[in-house]
Amino acid sequence: MNCSCDEHKRLINAYAGSIIDACYEAANATIPLTSSRQASSCIPGWTEHVKPLRDKSIFWHNLWMDCGRPMAGVVAESMRRTRAAYHYAIRRIKKDEDNIVRERLANCTVVNKQRNFCMEIKRIRSKRKLYE
Repeated sequence: MNCSCDEHKRLINAYAGSIIDACYEAANATIPLTSSRQASSCIPGWTEHVKPLRDKSIFWHNLWMDCGRPMAGVVAESMRRTRAAYHYAIRRIKKDEDNIVRERLANCTVVNKQRNFCMEIKRIRSKRKLYE
């Protein structure tokens, strides 16, 4: 503690740095990394499959609230039906996310001949490694 040798301080700092680096590498190798949807802000298939159902569900929900939140009737049934369809669409695109990405990649590759197929595959694989 009371040593004033600069060489000893440098060695202790290097040793502490090595321990921190080892802990960091061990954590990266063992703890799975995930990314929240808010960080990526993109769910494949949302615009085509979910957004129209969401808008319809919000419309019927607002109408249901304006009618005094009835428990039965046409408005209540429409609100429940559109909400269920919206939530089912969310579950479906989460389940089919890989297929949606593959289909989009194939369509873009066919339409745009200049698109580099190998680079797109590498980009998809590198993203997938972050989640595993």
